[in-house]
Parts: sequence; structure tokens; C-alpha cells
Amino acid sequence: MKAATKKLIIIALALVGIGTALALIALVSVDFNYSAFDTQPPYEQKKYTYAASKVTGIDVSTCDTSVMIKSGSGEDINITCFENSIETYDIGMDEDGTLRVEYVQKQDWRNNIGINFGQMDKKLIITLPAELAGMIDVNTTSGDIELNGVSAQKDIRLQASSGDITFGGLSAAGFLFKTSSGCVRGDITGDVNEFCIDADTSSGEIDVPRASNGTKRIAVSTSSGDIDIDITANIDIKN
Repeated sequence: MKAATKKLIIIALALVGIGTALALIALVSVDFNYSAFDTQPPYEQKKYTYAASKVTGIDVSTCDTSVMIKSGSGEDINITCFENSIETYDIGMDEDGTLRVEYVQKQDWRNNIGINFGQMDKKLIITLPAELAGMIDVNTTSGDIELNGVSAQKDIRLQASSGDITFGGLSAAGFLFKTSSGCVRGDITGDVNEFCIDADTSSGEIDVPRASNGTKRIAVSTSSGDIDIDITANIDIKN
């Protein structure tokens, strides 16, 4: 090996050693808190409230944020989300009474430059009253969808490109559950004889009740995920 080549190797190894030492010093200085090196703008929790009596339906559209919709005890619709100078939500009422919640990212090539070590839970949470007078429509690109104890007078439609759909205690006129690479699991409140179930998956297992004669349709499909749905009777316990 030539002397010049050896010299270059020694210099390269020395630079690697110096770089490693500097990186270790930097990590120690922040107590190994990687998020301290984030260059993305910080997120701020935002809350929005709408009178449920004026809402005829909800339309939610997000990108990589998971969505949770749950039942609350009040008469208002409460929305909790996380926003910064780059990522926000366009929230407002249409003329027909539809409450729209749409994720918006500012289009700027500089948004793609930076470091983001944080694993912050930016879940979009929507709390509804006991029953919504309309339809619930949720779409995500790469986020999970979760509904708990939600009741709607019209259909509930949940669609995810690559995320799981889970739910419990749902009640509605009809249901649509669709995901490309995720599972669909949950239970629906009602009499199994009221429903007609159409379930399909390309590479997964299907476990649903035998129901084919009812007027309430449950359409569920996945490309690569399991389907597991139960229908549970709503038992009214009286003293």
C-alpha cells in the first residue's frame, strides 16, 4: 500500500473518530433527548367547539394522523388537534350543515428540509353528543381510525389507505369500512337480523355474523388484513 493511501486512510479514520466524539458530546449535553435536535416547528394543541344542533354530518380527512371519534356527555361537538406553522386543519361548516375537518399542509419545498426525531402523538380527537343527526365520513391516508360509542342517524363511513379501523358500540343506518393494508375490528350495536353483511379481504381472515336479510348494510373490505366484526344487542337495564 502506498504511503499516500495510508495517510488518507488515517486521516479518514481520524475524522470519523472526531465526528463520533462530537456526536456523543452533543447527545450527552441534551441528556440523550433526540427531540432537542428537531428543526420542525413545534406543535400546539388546539380546541374547537361547534353546536351539534346545527350539524347535519361530519366529514373528516387527514393524512398520516390517526383519528378518534368518541361519545361524550355534552351537547356540543368538541375537536382537539395539533397544529403548527406548516400543518394545520381547515375546520368549518358548509351551507348544508356538514362540519368539515380537513388536514392541510403548506406547500413549500423547504418543508422537506430538516430533522424530526420526535414521536409526538398528534391524534385528532372528536367528541360527539349521544347521537349525531347525520352521516359520519372519515378518510385517512396512513393513520388509524377509532370510534367508540358513536351513534348516527345516517351512515358511518370509515376509510383508510394504510391503517387499522377499530370501533365499539356503533349505531347507524348503515356502515362502510374499507382499508388497503390494515385490519377492521369492532362491534356494532343492534339486532343481527336487521343487518346485511358484505365482507371481503384479499389476504386475511374473516369473522363476521351470518346476516343477509336485513335492511341495514355493513360493507367491509381490506386488501391485506383481517376482518372481525360482532353485532351485540342493545340491552336496556331497568331497575
